Amino acid sequence: MDKKEINIIIPVMGNSSWIGGLTYQENLIEALKTLPEVNITLTNELENLQSARQHISFTRRVFNKYQSRVSGVLKKVSNLTRSYDIDLQRKLDQCLVGKINAIFTLNEAHLRGKNNIIKLYWIPDFQQIHLKHFFTKEALEKRNARCLEGCFLADIIIVSSKNVMDDLEKFAPEYLYKCRISSFVSKIPNYIRDADPLITINKYSLPEKFFYLPNQLWKHKNHSVVIEALNLLKQEGICPSLVCTGNPSDQRDPGFYNSLIKKTETMGLRKQVRFLGIVPHDDVLILMRQSIAVINPSLFEGWSTTVEEAKSIGKQMIISFIEVHKEQEAPCSTFFDPYNPAQLAEILKAKWGELNPGPDIKMETDAKQLMNSRIKNYANRFVEIITEFELNKVPGN
Repeated sequence: MDKKEINIIIPVMGNSSWIGGLTYQENLIEALKTLPEVNITLTNELENLQSARQHISFTRRVFNKYQSRVSGVLKKVSNLTRSYDIDLQRKLDQCLVGKINAIFTLNEAHLRGKNNIIKLYWIPDFQQIHLKHFFTKEALEKRNARCLEGCFLADIIIVSSKNVMDDLEKFAPEYLYKCRISSFVSKIPNYIRDADPLITINKYSLPEKFFYLPNQLWKHKNHSVVIEALNLLKQEGICPSLVCTGNPSDQRDPGFYNSLIKKTETMGLRKQVRFLGIVPHDDVLILMRQSIAVINPSLFEGWSTTVEEAKSIGKQMIISFIEVHKEQEAPCSTFFDPYNPAQLAEILKAKWGELNPGPDIKMETDAKQLMNSRIKNYANRFVEIITEFELNKVPGN
């Protein structure tokens, strides 16, 4: 099989409400760009992308950078309706003759229809198995139905971790044979490492020394345990600073952000805790570099972008002791029980006295060297999954 004959169609993933999907897509494109044998065709819903441009680096800059390698950029399609996409279908019908053609999507509607194309379906996680109480009955049924349809229509199901694969076995064991693991890797641009973090600190009027929690402000991300840990330390006269960024809107629990703010105020922590909302993705990475450590207290992840970015930057982490965090094998990590604020408080107290703010040059240098090889391995694994399926196809199917 000629490795230079692969065409991958990638419809837009995510929007300004779920930036993680767009960040995932950018990381995938960055990885595939390292393989000259791969052609990428993007089909994107224009308003969907524009609404997120001010918040993340997945912008026109990114597309311009890939212009010589990418065809079909920024054509308006009807992704928001999740209905059958006529414009996408036209792209599928025009797949390159003689090449391996594949589509990679998390929208089950994109897999409908009869096409001579390999269909890859991405499942980010199975929150609905572990956190049923965070969904309404209607939302849960809808999520499960869409996932089952995607599994049925897909040739290959892509997950980011063994943890998610194990959940698929519980959710729909009849489709487990289709499942392959492809763990994404975050790329940190060189200009982020060259930036002066103090400029960003001054931009937001932040202290030089702080812990950083960049998760979306959603209930399962578990900001509350950190607030409670800080409250315990305050009673000892220890007052570490905490900076939080992320989307404050949680459709499943619209009042969560306000309740978190109220909790912070009630505990007298508003001078210590800064909520910045959604900030440009470049600023997220720079704040990671300046922080003394990155915190991810999440109760559930499919494969944590926060952890991956901190790994690629080279920053100490304080992360919840959940299976997927253990699977990510992040160096210089301290684990804690996400339901135990007292345990977290002791860790924060120790790190606050031990660590200095700003980039750790040795950690960053080591992380950069590993990042490049990890990205190449990620790209090779993704393409290997496609080519293995092509080789094993029954002729005529």
